[in-house]
Amino acid sequence: MRLYMGGAFQGKKDYVMALFPDAYPAEGESFSEDAVAGRDFVWNNLHLYIRDGLAKGRSESEIEEKVLKIADMPGCLALICNEVGSGVVPIKKEERIFREVCGRIMTKLAAKAEGVERIVCGIAVKIK
Repeated sequence: MRLYMGGAFQGKKDYVMALFPDAYPAEGESFSEDAVAGRDFVWNNLHLYIRDGLAKGRSESEIEEKVLKIADMPGCLALICNEVGSGVVPIKKEERIFREVCGRIMTKLAAKAEGVERIVCGIAVKIK
């Protein structure tokens, strides 16, 4: 599994899908294990899955456990997540919690990943 991250609208999905053109493009909060069963897939908008889980009252550990399980699934080629930890500290408590949870989960995914790249203006910068 490889991990790709970067700011919103920086060309992450286009970049990754060019690397894995035959992969199924699974999407954020609507991710379905049934839809990816038995096929190679790229999971885009991971941050939306995390945000949705928090909004539905799931704990950080529940979300983390599910994300790590999916990352370990056969066929999981790459995860794509918006970078949410940079910039101005959000005023709303829920937004601060989301940013922190997303950051902690991304840290664990980065440790497990074969490679980590940050995408800026459609250009990859290798981190790991």
